[in-house]
Amino acid sequence: MAKTSEARSERVDLRMTLSAKRTLQRAAAVSNKTVTEFLLDSGLNAAFDTLADRRIFQLDQKRWDAFQDALAKPPRTNPRLKKLLAGRPAWQARAAGRIIAEPSRRPNRLRRITNWTPSIPALLR
Repeated sequence: MAKTSEARSERVDLRMTLSAKRTLQRAAAVSNKTVTEFLLDSGLNAAFDTLADRRIFQLDQKRWDAFQDALAKPPRTNPRLKKLLAGRPAWQARAAGRIIAEPSRRPNRLRRITNWTPSIPALLR
């Protein structure tokens, strides 16, 4: 793990079995680290590996060229996507000429304006 001058101020609490704790303590002792250092090093290494798998793609020259060619081509026409994007967004759907929902002052909530089906209000709470 790279040493930084940043103070460690955040906590993570873990619940585990006694055998799991003992295994981690033995592994930390063998590595000449505290359990905290061992978990932080191991966890960060696993996190960096996981994130790298989603950010770094290694391709040979043939596949890299094919990838570059695909990016350079204009997108194919997609009539269904055009139709979807041309329509009114779901949150501005109209019923009998009236808007049936509009954003409320609270984010991620919708305010009822007209009668809804019984199942929808439960989803909006």
